[in-house]
Amino acid sequence: MNNTGNIYAIDMDKKRLGTMSMMIARATATCATVLNEDFLSTKHTDDRFRNVECILLDPSCSGSGIASRLDNITGVQEVSSERLSKLSDFQVQALKHALQFPKVQRVVYSTCSVHEQENEEVVKSALAELGGTFTLVPVLPAWTCRGRKVFKDGASCIRASPDETATNGFFVALFERVPVHLHDTAPAAEECDALPAKLGKKRRKRRKRQQSLKSENENGSKTDGAEELTVSEPEVSSRCSGETESFLLSKKRKDLSTAEEVMFLATRTKQRSKKVAEQVNR
Repeated sequence: MNNTGNIYAIDMDKKRLGTMSMMIARATATCATVLNEDFLSTKHTDDRFRNVECILLDPSCSGSGIASRLDNITGVQEVSSERLSKLSDFQVQALKHALQFPKVQRVVYSTCSVHEQENEEVVKSALAELGGTFTLVPVLPAWTCRGRKVFKDGASCIRASPDETATNGFFVALFERVPVHLHDTAPAAEECDALPAKLGKKRRKRRKRQQSLKSENENGSKTDGAEELTVSEPEVSSRCSGETESFLLSKKRKDLSTAEEVMFLATRTKQRSKKVAEQVNR
């Protein structure tokens, strides 16, 4: 960052913050601010954080991956199921909180734990509640020790352990926000299946309205909206050959015939699919 922008380091433990302050000073970083606060209490609308784009979340964990200088796993590896459950609940809350900052684009979730309950299960729970807002990005593709496949993208994460990689045990997952326009895709299959029924219902309503207008205007005067716009098959074919979009957009949706409405929906779906394909191929 070359000492530009802002970095906020948040921790409730004053001792850890003291260590962090020394490391920041040693790195001659002047853009970092140390905050003795509870991360879960931070507001997403806070002026300090509402434009945050990247978050490194290193929550409290069992520390079960930390090896001693004698290359032995420390005693903290033996963690009770009750403590693991409390830790994982907190970790899920912290991860979901991080992913809800309005401008955040990337969130790294990391622990020094070897327990699946604190790692893959936490990531899985967060993804299940995000509704497609974020996706996992493969971390260090060349790293051979991958996350466990307890869910679809488990292998996008990475693991390490004294036994497998001759390092301390740790886990890393990288979340990336899905571009907004990718949510606006073509209709789902069930919506497409229901389209003929919807169009038939609209046609019956239109005819009923026209019959009512006709009976109320026996004197022959025209009433706005009483005429039905009809399009023959040759005209449909001609308009589909290049003038569909301008023709349809020049009319109000309610004034379109059934055939034109089908053309309108097909054209819009095609345009959206094309935009999605262009974005994905960039």
